[in-house]
Amino acid sequence: MEAKPIVGLVGSAILGWMQMASAAEDEPRTPILLLTSADGIYSRQFIYHLREALRASQGMSLSSDEQALHQLRIVAIDDGHNGLAYSVAWTYVNGKLLPSLVRHTVGLCGSDVIRSCADSVVAATDQQLSDESDAWSEALKGMDLSEFKKQQQTPTPAQGE
Repeated sequence: MEAKPIVGLVGSAILGWMQMASAAEDEPRTPILLLTSADGIYSRQFIYHLREALRASQGMSLSSDEQALHQLRIVAIDDGHNGLAYSVAWTYVNGKLLPSLVRHTVGLCGSDVIRSCADSVVAATDQQLSDESDAWSEALKGMDLSEFKKQQQTPTPAQGE
């Protein structure tokens, strides 16, 4: 029986998982595109601490690439009472398709714990990446991906020119 090439969404998803799996072996940091909107002093502090926590992370890095597989979309507004309200959406970009919503949460944060709130979002992002990796690992257990890997490494005529 001849192996058929894996294409489309499944192929892109498998390629993304293989990149994450190889990243885990080589220990490079997963690029995260951070898209933010902040209105007010507390909201801007929250975004600042979030950026700094991502920069300090051993497993993630800030990316400026619009095609980054993982995106963190945050809207934060001051609540008018020494704090802020925020919304976080974790999205996954798969090829040329629109980003897919993976998870979403909202929160309130007092001005005295802004850094802690930002650290919590970074920790939740790290957990999300770990959960995705574990899920792909389990889903692909026992599959022979050698033919797929060869196809991904072989340049098409347009790529080789």
